[in-house]
Amino acid sequence: MKKQLLLLALFFFLSFPMFANKYTVNNNGSNTAQFTTIQAAVDSATSGDTIYVEGSPIVYASFLVVNKKLIIIGPGWNPDKNLPVKATVSSFQIYNDSNLAGSINGSEIIGLVFNGTVNVSSNAFNTNFIGASNLKFIRCYFLSNININKNLSNLVFESCILSHSLLFSSNKTYSNLLFQNNVFKKNTFFITNACIANIQNGTNILFDHNLFYSNHSSTAFENCTFLTVSNNIFVEMDLVNTPSSSVSFSTFNNNITYNCGGAHDTVWAYNNNTGTGNIPATSPQLFDSVAVNSATFSDTLNYTVQGGPAKNGGSDNKDIGLLFDTTGSLNWNHAHNSRFPRITVMNITTPTIAPGGNVSVSVQAKVSQ
Repeated sequence: MKKQLLLLALFFFLSFPMFANKYTVNNNGSNTAQFTTIQAAVDSATSGDTIYVEGSPIVYASFLVVNKKLIIIGPGWNPDKNLPVKATVSSFQIYNDSNLAGSINGSEIIGLVFNGTVNVSSNAFNTNFIGASNLKFIRCYFLSNININKNLSNLVFESCILSHSLLFSSNKTYSNLLFQNNVFKKNTFFITNACIANIQNGTNILFDHNLFYSNHSSTAFENCTFLTVSNNIFVEMDLVNTPSSSVSFSTFNNNITYNCGGAHDTVWAYNNNTGTGNIPATSPQLFDSVAVNSATFSDTLNYTVQGGPAKNGGSDNKDIGLLFDTTGSLNWNHAHNSRFPRITVMNITTPTIAPGGNVSVSVQAKVSQ
């Protein structure tokens, strides 16, 4: 009975317009979900539907989305609840196939953790694969590479953690890409040691209010041109290569570099880059600066700025680095949760029930911004 009541309460809090279907997935033997694999839910869904992936100690199998606009939501990479179980996925692929009807355009992936490679419109050898637009990755954690080698427009990465590389294709075109409020933390060499690679034909590519940190084993950008890089913090991150294979013809405004070393601390002065308001070789004075300076990561690090030039030093008069807006979704303190209500406590307060009697249930829930 308790599980049934929990399911009813969950759907009450997750009520959405009735024109789209909602599906639930749990691979941990729960009878509250409709499917045990994400792929089965994707196969049953049609464009416009939403899939909720419940947290589980068991890694979810890889899944594929083709020519369907879906919203897929997990609990986040460190959910704020009594049982903070993530929804971790082996790998993921999403693309448009020109031989099929429909489109992935407008899809959103929220609050999932990816152990393996994520391919977005990515298969260099399949001519049926075509580009996409209006894709969003929000509050996800990527533990392996992300590949994008088809034309793409209107892509958003927001409030994510990226610990490997985001690999584009130098002969494809990209427009209106926004990377905002993300942590790029990379110490592992796999294919490339860059966080971002091969954006060569782009327009309106913006990296705004992110934190990049490493232990000098990684570069922020490789083989990238015509970027706008604003309000970011770079700690021990290589930024300039010789010859100029890192980033060139790009604009850097109101960024802080710290312990990047020599030319790396003034990337805006090399490779035909320009910029204003940048602060080189200066500590950003993060609350957990010791951990950041040693390239240590945990889910609970405090990246807030304590003072110094990063405080209210952005081009928008906000702190340089991650965003902590007092209202709205762009607050890193909320990034570890998905943006939907969740039940945190439920108690049946009547220990015994007479035949035909009533059951009293106490439910507490939280809503993330």
